[in-house]
Amino acid sequence: MKRKALALLVIGAIGISMTACGSSESSSGSSQEKPPSSSSETEQTDEALEVAFVCPITAGDTNWNNALAGMEAACKEVGYTVNMVGPASLDLEQWVKDMDSAIASGYDLIVTTAVVDVITAGIEKAISSDIPVCLIDTDNEDCGRFSYVGLDNYQLGCALAEQTAELSNGSAKVCMIGMDITGTNYIDRISGFEDTIAEKYPDIEVITVQNAADAVTAADVTSQVMTGFPEVNCFVGLDGTVPKGIAQTLTEKGAADQYYSLALSIDQQVLDYIRNGGIDKGIGLDYYTMGYQAILNAHAYVNGEAFEEITIPDTVPVDAASADEYAESIGLE
Repeated sequence: MKRKALALLVIGAIGISMTACGSSESSSGSSQEKPPSSSSETEQTDEALEVAFVCPITAGDTNWNNALAGMEAACKEVGYTVNMVGPASLDLEQWVKDMDSAIASGYDLIVTTAVVDVITAGIEKAISSDIPVCLIDTDNEDCGRFSYVGLDNYQLGCALAEQTAELSNGSAKVCMIGMDITGTNYIDRISGFEDTIAEKYPDIEVITVQNAADAVTAADVTSQVMTGFPEVNCFVGLDGTVPKGIAQTLTEKGAADQYYSLALSIDQQVLDYIRNGGIDKGIGLDYYTMGYQAILNAHAYVNGEAFEEITIPDTVPVDAASADEYAESIGLE
């Protein structure tokens, strides 16, 4: 049941530890333990909690649906319930409103991601309202969250660099595009990519880094880069959204064979482009485990038990040859 006395906000920032570049530490971080609680709070933690997953889930977005499935599985184990509370498109204004609504509704636990800075105020509002916060997918250490289960964004950048090198035989002029290149997660991905090529691949050069708020904007940016930066021969999408716009422009212009193209994160639409042309390679991420572990950490936290802050190590490079096998493994067509 919803209880305003104990509203847990689990905001997802799942860290994936990549082995593609450098040495990544183990899949577990520091052990965390909630301070001893009062007797009244201890009684409350014995009750079933209601969880709100506050995140945009667009049509065909397999990643967040898989995270939700992981939460549902973990909730079943611990006796919680989870509801999806979020816009059906990447509407940042509505996302903020949905966060406020979840806080006001008195959910015991809210799961979301700090992938964009605009959501930070909502996280801090929850914490100031005595709602503990756990992040998945992208971290914000300064917001006061109690746990992070998510991606190692620096290592994701390293992995993208390694796949770029493999695809291009170690020689490429790169345009990187992301939805919020000033955000911490994107900065870390860009740094991982640039550090890797500086250390290992001198013939790969980042020519330009561009921002695109959505796939439609990414399509326009791709067209502009093709004209304004004729030396570019490789597009790297820094998330799971902008590669769709990149692929749309490359295929519409009949230029898919003239450019290398990579995607970070794979949903149905990205997979279709990998199969049919427009995206050469994608990196599949384990969102199911992200959602699952977030709920387990929250359950431990509210019961005053130790838990591990972890990164999720499993990432899967996917190309046309392996697309069908990958689709079957995560329930895509």
